[in-house]
Amino acid sequence: MSVPVMGIAPDSKASIESVYNAALALGIANQLTNILREVREDSRRGRVYLPQDELSRAGVSGDDIFQGKVTERWRNFMKGQIKRARMFFVEAEKGIYELNSASRWPV
Repeated sequence: MSVPVMGIAPDSKASIESVYNAALALGIANQLTNILREVREDSRRGRVYLPQDELSRAGVSGDDIFQGKVTERWRNFMKGQIKRARMFFVEAEKGIYELNSASRWPV
């Protein structure tokens, strides 16, 4: 939704689709980061927004999260989630230079 507001640089050679995909990647990266940052707060409210299938594969249960258990399995799970978020940030960064110059810094 922000691409039309930010504007695509007049000299951009990128496709509109790639600029929108980069913007989408930024939104996903930010949302993933928020979810990861707020695990404890969410668990205190009885909520878990982490992917249940991936938690299960990692050997981490919802009870582990609610009890605040920090185990090696938990650390490995979180490292994978952080890696995913960073991957989306890298993808998003490709689109920044396709925006109008005045819009790049805030993004």
